[in-house]
Amino acid sequence: MGIFEEGEVLFQKGLDFALKIKDLFSLGVLELHHGWDFNFNGDAKTAIEHFENCIRYCEERQIVMYVNVAWMGLGWAYWLMGELKTARKYMEKGLKIQIDAGVPNYLGFWYGILGTVYLDSGDLIKAQHHGEEALKISQKNHEKAGEGLAWILLGRTLGKTDPPQDDKAEECILRGINIYEELKIRTHYAPGYYYLGELYADTGQKDNALETLKTAESLTAYLKKRLLINGRPGGKKMEISRWLLKKG
Repeated sequence: MGIFEEGEVLFQKGLDFALKIKDLFSLGVLELHHGWDFNFNGDAKTAIEHFENCIRYCEERQIVMYVNVAWMGLGWAYWLMGELKTARKYMEKGLKIQIDAGVPNYLGFWYGILGTVYLDSGDLIKAQHHGEEALKISQKNHEKAGEGLAWILLGRTLGKTDPPQDDKAEECILRGINIYEELKIRTHYAPGYYYLGELYADTGQKDNALETLKTAESLTAYLKKRLLINGRPGGKKMEISRWLLKKG
C-alpha cells in the first residue's frame, strides 16, 4: 500500500494499450480503479475525471457490474470536495443501480458511505438507517470492511442524537476500529480514532480525548507520508484524502 507512483505508470501503459485496441471493458475497469486511487489520495478533481470516463465506457458497453461502483466513487469525490448535495445524488443513484441489479457484493459498504454523507448533512435518521442496513448486510455477506464502517457510522450517529447515547456510541466506534485494526487497514481505523476522540471531547472526557486524538494524529501523519504521490506529468503533489483529515 502506498506505491502509487508505480501504479500510475502501470495505469498509463494499460490505458494506452486499451485505447489502441478500443477495449471499452478494460478502459472502464482501468478508469474505475484509478478513480478510487485518487479518491483515497484526496485528489477529488482528478478522481471525478476518471469516474466520468468509466461511466461513459460502461454505459456504452453496457457494463452493469461496474457502473454502480463508478457512481458511488463519483459521489465520494464530491463528498471530499464538500459538495454534499451532489454527493448524495450520485451515491443514491449508484446504490439504486446495485440494488435493482441484485448484486450483493460490497452493498453494505456502499450503504455505509452513503450513510456517512447523510450524517455530515445533518440527517441523523437516514444516517442511522443506512448504518443499520450496512451492518446487517455486511454481517450477512461476511464483509468485514463494510461491518467496520457500519459500526463507526452508528457510533458517530448515536453520539449526536438528542440526548446523545455516549456509552453505545463509544462501544460502536471501538468495534469498528478493532475490525479495521485486525484487517490492518490504517486508512480506515485512523479516522475511527479521530471520531472516538471527538466523542470523548464532546462528553467532557478531556484526558481520553487528548490521548485518542494524539493516536489519530500519529496515524494520519504516517499515512500522509506513505500516501503522498506525484500527479500526472506536470502536476503537483497531492495530499492525503480529506477523509483522513476532516474535522467533523
